[in-house]
Amino acid sequence: MTREVFIEVKEELSNTGLAILRRYLADAIRLTEAEWRQLRAVIHQLSQSEVNFDGRRYTFRRFYATFINGTYARPFLRQIQTMEQLQTEGSALQAAMARKIVTWLISSGLAPTQISHADLLLVYCLYWWASFARGYLFEQVIIRDLRASKVHFEAHEVTYGQERYTQFDLQIAGMGMGDIKASLYFLDDFPEPPADFYIMQLFDDNQRRLRQIVFLLPVHWEQIDGEPQTATIKDAPSIFPRPVVLKISGKEWIVAAYEVWKERLLRWQQQGDSDE
Repeated sequence: MTREVFIEVKEELSNTGLAILRRYLADAIRLTEAEWRQLRAVIHQLSQSEVNFDGRRYTFRRFYATFINGTYARPFLRQIQTMEQLQTEGSALQAAMARKIVTWLISSGLAPTQISHADLLLVYCLYWWASFARGYLFEQVIIRDLRASKVHFEAHEVTYGQERYTQFDLQIAGMGMGDIKASLYFLDDFPEPPADFYIMQLFDDNQRRLRQIVFLLPVHWEQIDGEPQTATIKDAPSIFPRPVVLKISGKEWIVAAYEVWKERLLRWQQQGDSDE
């Protein structure tokens, strides 16, 4: 006997919320910063909605973790390890797997044309898949670049067991534990960031492009040189290559352009090697 499939939305979305989901599906690239924040709030709102599937009830969050992350994440991570052109090949693989996710949802009886609110589950899964894929592609880009630059560090191995779920992505002797993030939105979840440094991307409004930056604690910046200037994160790109200092939840952080940080870190490490 076929078990009933249905979706229960725990908190009805406003017309504005529904509109931002449609806009995301239609053209995510053109979303403004304010719209991205609105989208994140709507996705978070949907996380506790439920889907009755395969004889069990799953929250959207658990459904994604079980059927999408559990099926597609590891093959994706394994394949990007062998890619030469990460950004182009990785983006193509991300899109190909997104199409597989859509096909699987439809074949599993969760087609938006057949099940009420299945469109919400679809956009929820695609949002988190895109977030996952972009995040790990960026992480792999940085890891490869650091290795090619001969920076000394240790990184977790994302294709092995629970290594992917370690609290931090890499460790640099003398710098502490670090994380690699594709965007600043992690600050919404971690108002007091626990790592010693973060490598991430920041959108430069003036140049209309993403720039690679590093957040690190002042004590570690002092080790590798620099006199930071007080500024906001939004103003930082206009001050680069000079580092800036800002506060998050009352705690000071240095923000430096990635290439400047890497150059000074490498020079500091090389000086340490020569002193041994």
